[in-house]
Amino acid sequence: MAASARSSFRERYRHTFNKRPEHGWCIIFGYPIGRLLVLLIAPVGWIRPNALTLLGFGCKMSAAAGLLSARSTAGLAASLALLQAGSILDCMDGTLARLRGTSSEIGALADKVGDIVALFVLGAVVGVRACRESGEPLWIAVGCAGGFAHLLRVYTFWVMRFLTHERVDEAALTGLAPIPAWGEIGREWLRGWPHMLRFRESDQYFFVAVFVLAADFRWAAAVFSGTLVFGCCWRLGEHFLALRRRRGA
Repeated sequence: MAASARSSFRERYRHTFNKRPEHGWCIIFGYPIGRLLVLLIAPVGWIRPNALTLLGFGCKMSAAAGLLSARSTAGLAASLALLQAGSILDCMDGTLARLRGTSSEIGALADKVGDIVALFVLGAVVGVRACRESGEPLWIAVGCAGGFAHLLRVYTFWVMRFLTHERVDEAALTGLAPIPAWGEIGREWLRGWPHMLRFRESDQYFFVAVFVLAADFRWAAAVFSGTLVFGCCWRLGEHFLALRRRRGA
């Protein structure tokens, strides 16, 4: 581990800042909570990062099943809380691996695949529930469109890496980053709030919970898919412009 076991808790916590997250929810809530939990479980050797990845995926799948079948506000709230727990575990697996120096490409791949599947399933479930509320089957397509847009965005990201011959090393896959000073940590947390408005992957789990509890599943499906489709189109436009600039160079 980068920080000695004899270091102060404050210093050991600082050494868990071994990645610079981009998603607002992760910056504000997910990583601050997840890093504290990682410090508690880090000495327990049998708890492996890949086990946390599987547990996080299981939480999200269980939450999706709960949302599909819940008939009460309490049931919805429990499922949505489980969804947030899955997101926190997503922040923990890589943090633990980097802290122990055991990051791997296989772990990174499993994490990314799980994220894509979980987000698509969530969109489909929200769409089905919106269909039940409205009686309009179109909502199922709306919910699935968000998951498809996210999949397309991820796919084209790696296609661009291939087309531009951009090298991807292990640090890029695992997110390893230098340990920041406390001042930078505070500034990063403040910058996380406007990042929430980007509606990135982890932010979606939070906003689905907000709109399900504050409004209904139709609002949740519309915001979920609308923001993901917009983000995908924006990124595709950036990719095409980048390729045209390379061609004209």
